Amino acid sequence: MLENCQRAVREGYDAFLIGNFNEPGLIQAREIANIPVLGLSETSMLAACMMGANFGFVSLNEKFVPRLRENALRAGLERRLVRVGEAALDRILNMNAGFTDEAARAALVE
Repeated sequence: MLENCQRAVREGYDAFLIGNFNEPGLIQAREIANIPVLGLSETSMLAACMMGANFGFVSLNEKFVPRLRENALRAGLERRLVRVGEAALDRILNMNAGFTDEAARAALVE
């Protein structure tokens, strides 16, 4: 990820986005880049704050819940975070099938 950030700087990109809600390497990427480095979680929280007083997350896995709370704390938005809920999915990989397979979609919605 950091190599891709350096590449974005070298190639003249306007910004670098970390497309992962856990935002691995966000702080480190900001240290090595002279362009804006945006984290998906942080950006989502800030956009949510522009639209309402509070926000929440729905996580695909309970192991991500602590990190989402940490991200809100790091961004200074912990008071506006109302809840981090968890989707009840057995396997995250099955979620993609819901976009193309009607039976898989029905199972996910259920």
